[in-house]
Formats: sequence, C-alpha cells, structure tokens
Amino acid sequence: MDASKTLALAFSLAIATTAVAQQPSPYGSAPTAAASPAVAAGASLTGTWQPREDAKQRASRHQAIDQATESLNWMMRGKAREKLRSATASSDEVSIADAGQQVTLETPEQRMTVATDGRPTKVSTPEMTGTVRAIRSKGNLTVEVAGERGTRTTTYIPSRDGRTLTLDVQMSSARLAKPIRYQATYLRK
Repeated sequence: MDASKTLALAFSLAIATTAVAQQPSPYGSAPTAAASPAVAAGASLTGTWQPREDAKQRASRHQAIDQATESLNWMMRGKAREKLRSATASSDEVSIADAGQQVTLETPEQRMTVATDGRPTKVSTPEMTGTVRAIRSKGNLTVEVAGERGTRTTTYIPSRDGRTLTLDVQMSSARLAKPIRYQATYLRK
C-alpha cells in the first residue's frame, strides 16, 4: 500500500467525523510520562498487542461519546454516536515496531510509519489534508493526527513490566460539544 493510501486510512480512522478544534479539554492535556506511572527501564513498545476492553472501559468510552455529541441535532446525534463508537472501538490487534528515530504502527486496517522527533509531516490525499507527528517522552509515545475535520492524539503508555499497553486517546472537533477522551488497554501477545 503506498504512503498516501496508508495515511488516508490513518486519517479516516483517526478523525472519522470531526473538525479541527482549538478548544481546551476539560480533562487537561494528554498524559505525559510525568503524569503516568514510571516506566521501567527497557519497557518496550515494540511487539504485538491484543485488546482487553472490559465493560467499565467500554461504558466510559460510550459515555465520553454521548457527552461530546449531546449538543448535536437529535436527528444527527444517533448516527454520529454510532460512527464514533465504531471509529473508537479497539482494533483486533496493534503491532508496534520501534526503530528509535521512527516507529511503525500497524493494525489489520492500516499501517503508518512516522518519525519520532515531533516534526509534523504534511499529508495530502484527495479526501483530506493534514499532519501527523510523534514524540517520545520517558518511555511513552504520543502520536497526533490533525486534519481538516479534527484531531486525534493517542499516547501509548507501556506498563512497568512491559505486559500491558494503555492507549490514552483524545479526539476533538468543532462539531463536538467537548473532546472525547477515553483509554483502551492492550496485552502483549
């Protein structure tokens, strides 16, 4: 799959129904290494991860979507919630190949390689224009996808023992009453 198609898939997954919003989150910014548990030296992101979403996480994700869409017209609200629940559902598998200067993130639906120095990479496809950037901080990786319809920031946080990966996700849009913020848990395969 060529780079423009790969990034188009990343954008469509990341910002399914949203528009760029520069509104502050009531939840604060995405967690940084200082705000998350200390990561043991050598805890690696590299590996294949499978979802472990429990009922509490699913309910929390659905509640965040419901709150973010409550101001939408009642005729659009149900469809928007359905689309967002689908777009935010955990992938069947996430593979991460960490090569230091860059990282490759792969799901059954998409594959994306991005430099980890924080520089935005401009992306333009027939469907959208935007940027992707990634940065590391104390063992965590934060990837931001920003486009014409919204932003999605995902922080990948490995557990101290390297067996669990928590994804802290925030999606924002001018169309939403507030950002959607949720966490997804993955176990090393």
